[in-house]
Amino acid sequence: MSNYEINPVNFPQQAQARINAMPEPERDAWKCARLACLTDSIELGDVLGMDFQKDPHGLLFEQFIKMQPLGGLPLGRLSEVIKKFMILWPRGVFKTSAVRVWVVQLILNYPAIRICFLTGGDDLAKRQLKSIKKMFEKPTPRFLELFPEFCTKSIFNKKESKWYDIPDTKMGNAHEFTVPCRPSVTFAEPTFAISTAKSVKAGSHFDVILVDDLVNEQNYKSVKALEKCFQDYIDICPLLEPSGFMLMTGTRYSYGDTYERIQDLAKEEEKKLGHTIWQFSIRDCWSHGCKNCGHTSVYHDYRFNIVQPPCIKCDCSGFQDNDVKGVLFPKTIAHDGRDIGHTLEFLEGEKIRLGEEFFANQYENRPIAAGSQTFPQELIDAQTLFHREQLPKDGFIFVVGDLAYVGQEGRDYSVLYVCRIFEGQIFVVDCYFGNWDSSQIADSTILAILRHRPEAMYYEKFNGWEAYDTIIRAKASQSSLTHVPLQWIRGSQNPNAKLARIGSIKSPLKNKRLWLFAGMPGYDRLVIQLTKWPKLGKHDDFADCLGQVVAAPTSWQATNPPPDLSVTNWLRKLHEHNDLGGGNADYTDNGCGSGICC
Repeated sequence: MSNYEINPVNFPQQAQARINAMPEPERDAWKCARLACLTDSIELGDVLGMDFQKDPHGLLFEQFIKMQPLGGLPLGRLSEVIKKFMILWPRGVFKTSAVRVWVVQLILNYPAIRICFLTGGDDLAKRQLKSIKKMFEKPTPRFLELFPEFCTKSIFNKKESKWYDIPDTKMGNAHEFTVPCRPSVTFAEPTFAISTAKSVKAGSHFDVILVDDLVNEQNYKSVKALEKCFQDYIDICPLLEPSGFMLMTGTRYSYGDTYERIQDLAKEEEKKLGHTIWQFSIRDCWSHGCKNCGHTSVYHDYRFNIVQPPCIKCDCSGFQDNDVKGVLFPKTIAHDGRDIGHTLEFLEGEKIRLGEEFFANQYENRPIAAGSQTFPQELIDAQTLFHREQLPKDGFIFVVGDLAYVGQEGRDYSVLYVCRIFEGQIFVVDCYFGNWDSSQIADSTILAILRHRPEAMYYEKFNGWEAYDTIIRAKASQSSLTHVPLQWIRGSQNPNAKLARIGSIKSPLKNKRLWLFAGMPGYDRLVIQLTKWPKLGKHDDFADCLGQVVAAPTSWQATNPPPDLSVTNWLRKLHEHNDLGGGNADYTDNGCGSGICC
């Protein structure tokens, strides 16, 4: 066992005497029980008075770093490659309790450890610290028996010439605590400290950083607040020792949140370096049985093969759904008689009581409930053309621009859409975008004019637009352009104007009055933003510019489209009008809805 476990310097005197007086079989049993707590999280949870179940908590604890007390390894050597862990599991499965047990296990194995806890609010952080500190200040009898050095301190009575072990009920305060058996190695940091962005100390160093519920129901609706969450994460990263570990837990509320951005960065890291230091475990509240082996989907590892995830319990060739819906944490009875876990009936009822969106956040780790997207992929696909020949050659050409502010870190792109109106329908045929300064915006404007010869251009007014207009027209003159059809349009200043503008895209899409060209630059970015709206998180530049396309004063609504806008009929008419295919009346694309000629 680890050297510190029965260290006479840090061990309480009365407890030491009690252990020394044990018969050898009893002492061996004590050591084995102690070792079990150091290595088995469910066993430690039982000693702490918790009700973890092998299904699913055995798998939950598999996501944490495994302790190896008999190996005597330094903390950083427990995992050489994976240093950061993200666990996004649904509410009600003892996720927070599991984190507390893991923290206690870390402290038991490494009494000199320095742990920092970062969360979205100070009150939540204080509650977490209070719960963990209570396990040491007011331990269960079994925990006190096995680990007295973490709960008591010895005081020598000179009159009686005798040592007394007394509970250490004041290990710290509401923001930090230190266990009494901490080695004499002096660290400025306590055993466990809570932190918010305001209280982070730049000179601190920690072996483990816990980040819990950084994104929550209080901040996910604000783009500015979501950006602050990510910045809080970035700010605390330098406080982690190079060999240290980070554990992040939480719930998905919004696209573009800290959790998604970390996953994107991990993919980029793996692409460039061949590996990543992150490990992810993301699950919802449901479970399905496997046709091949009978074990539920919980026990199939999607990290290795997302199509046919192998079973971690047997030699199953890969998960195949048996169409029997179950739950991740099946209902059972706690040691005190309480019901814990879930039933299908309860979860289906919660979906009704909470609403599908909040249920998707809390229980399914999805920012948007299934089937409730404003712009589902099917709608976008149906309004997408994949071949340039399908685009009209006649009609009113116009350009719409949404310009981003210069010099703002992480800012949106400036986006220009080139559009053509044909028979009451808008076709978005080209796109220019970039992090441009005023000169680059002018260059892109001139390029769009030379390539497409628009009859009108509509840019949204912003502070300083006059200077941009001057630069654009000066560059146009240098390019021998005598006419720049540019108008600056004042957008609505209402707080929810952008939401309303993007939301207005749905009607023309649904009514087949707005068409997108898949071959234009930025199409993939536009699709991502539309499918994630209104929970985009950070960037909405492409979606917002499309909203401005619909709102531009082109009077496209005044022209009635053909009575039948099914793909087969209108594409035939369009191709005949453009004299494509020799006016072949037999042309058809089988009506598949995508615009692809089949």
